[in-house]
Amino acid sequence: MEDHPTHAYAHHRLGVVSDKLRQFDEAERHYQAALNYLSPQDRRNISLVFSDLGYSYLLQGDFTRSERALNNALAFDQNSRIALRNLALLHGYRGNFA
Repeated sequence: MEDHPTHAYAHHRLGVVSDKLRQFDEAERHYQAALNYLSPQDRRNISLVFSDLGYSYLLQGDFTRSERALNNALAFDQNSRIALRNLALLHGYRGNFA
């Protein structure tokens, strides 16, 4: 990261790794950096980052922020299977099975 601090993909992947280590503040920092460095035209990758950010919030039990991030993911790619899957998980955690 020292050589390429604005590398969006690297920040995204470091966010995922940080989530796996349950270092949620670090994960959020990397996801936000990835979003800042992605081109606005890169809608698919923006959607992926928002989806992973939403999943991170889900892991933390912050369902409101999770839903907001996942809806942002779908706003950038309405067919994102990852965002739709994570949204389904969120509804399951909330007990919304109907």
